Amino acid sequence: MYSAENYLWGWIAYGTGVTCLLFVLWYWMRNLRFTTIRHLVLLFASVCLLTPVTAYRDDPHLAPAFFVSLYEGLLASGDNLGFQRGLAPVLAFCFLAVIFYVLARFLISRFTKGSKGSAPAAPTVNKAKPPIKPEAPISAKAPIKAEAPKAKAKVKAKAKPRAILPKK
Repeated sequence: MYSAENYLWGWIAYGTGVTCLLFVLWYWMRNLRFTTIRHLVLLFASVCLLTPVTAYRDDPHLAPAFFVSLYEGLLASGDNLGFQRGLAPVLAFCFLAVIFYVLARFLISRFTKGSKGSAPAAPTVNKAKPPIKPEAPISAKAPIKAEAPKAKAKVKAKAKPRAILPKK
């Protein structure tokens, strides 16, 4: 059996790893268009990975329910409950997390709609295309033709030396 300090350091290391995994999951999903789906996937992942349960039936120390359930499910024999001991708290916390998420989204949408309607909207300025201002006044004379860019001089290939014929 491990001591309480061993479980504490185990939870610190495990929490750091879960934080890194959740950050990577968020990074992969950050461009997902549907924010509700993104939030729920991150919520379910964090609940599944961070829900605690007692490590052993007679031990008061807590361990991640996912791994306890996996361990007992693979090694269960006889009248053991297997996956159920860790799965029940995970499902309960997932249910509570969804309820709190829906409630929070409802309250946030309620307060943001109320604050937008109470204050007058600030005028907006279209900065996409500023007006074109001519630098010099345009005259009625014929337009000045712009010079064509000078063509680069073509380099002729060197001719082969010819034999010099004597003059007659």
